[in-house]
Amino acid sequence: MLALLLALCAGAAWAQTPNDAYFDVRNSASAELKQMGQDPEYNPSKDLGKAELFTPAFRKEYERRRHDVEVQLTDLLAPLPALPGYVRVGVLNPALCCYGRFGALDGLSFEGTGASAGNRIIVSSEGLLRHWLNESTDFWPIDKKPSNDLPTLFATPSFYLWSRASDWPVQKLVDLPIGLVDNATAINAFLASAQPDATWLALSVAKGGLIYVTFFKMKTRTAPIAACEGAAPAAYHECWSKEARRQPWYDDLLLEAVAFADALPG
Repeated sequence: MLALLLALCAGAAWAQTPNDAYFDVRNSASAELKQMGQDPEYNPSKDLGKAELFTPAFRKEYERRRHDVEVQLTDLLAPLPALPGYVRVGVLNPALCCYGRFGALDGLSFEGTGASAGNRIIVSSEGLLRHWLNESTDFWPIDKKPSNDLPTLFATPSFYLWSRASDWPVQKLVDLPIGLVDNATAINAFLASAQPDATWLALSVAKGGLIYVTFFKMKTRTAPIAACEGAAPAAYHECWSKEARRQPWYDDLLLEAVAFADALPG
C-alpha cells in the first residue's frame, strides 16, 4: 500500500501542466526546424536569418509546425472572445526558428482591421509571460532587466518592442495614470512615439486570467506642444512628460485608454 501511495504521489508531482504541454510542443518544433534550417536541402545558404533563402519545402514544414503550436496555444488560452476592430483568429506571436519574431512573447497576435489597421494586440497569460521573462534574459541589457512587477513591466517601453507589440523601438512621451478597470489586477499605459507615425498608445492589462499587450494609434487628436518644439531629443521627451498634462486633449486621451482597457474581454 505504501509503495502504491508513493507511486501515486510521484505521478502527481510529475503531472504535466497545460503550460508544460505547450512549451514541449513549441520547443520540439523549434529544435526540428533549426536542424532543418542547417540542411542544404531546406536552406542552401545555411543563413538562418534570411527567410528568402529558405526553400518552399522548408516554409511548408515551418507552417505545418507553426499550426500545431498555434492550436496548442489557442486551446491553452481558450475561450477567447472576439476583439472588436481586430481579426477574429490570432496567429502565433513568436517565431519558431530562424527569422520573424523570434523570441517574442508567447501568445496569440491579433492585427487590427479597417480603421484599426496597423494596431496589434498580443493575448497571453501571466504564466506564459513570467516564463518568457525568465527565458528571454539574453534580450535585455544587464542594467535594463525587466521588472517582474506587472505594472512596472507594463510601463517599460522596451517591453513593447521585445514582446513584439510594436515592430519599432518605443519611446515614452508621458505616463497615463489610469486606474484598474473591472476584473483587472494590473494595468499601465503611456503615450509613445514610434515609427512610422509620431504618437501611439501603449497599454497592457492583466484581466480575467489573461494578459493583453497592446500598441495602437489612438483616436484622440493630439497637437504639437509649442514649448517643446525645437528641443533636443532628451529635452523634448522631458518637456512632453511635463507639458502634456496641461493640454486640452489630455483628459480625452485618458478616457480613451480607460475605455479601450475596459472593452477588453475578461
